[in-house]
Amino acid sequence: MSVSSVREYLPGDSMRWIHWPTTARCDETFVRTFDSTPS
Repeated sequence: MSVSSVREYLPGDSMRWIHWPTTARCDETFVRTFDSTPS
């Protein structure tokens, strides 16, 4: 599983997936999204 992109945090998203570098640069909280295809 690899990180495919980041998107804005939505209620119910796991705090574990917060993308801290992007969140620190912006006024919003962002989470990582993953490519679910096996590598």
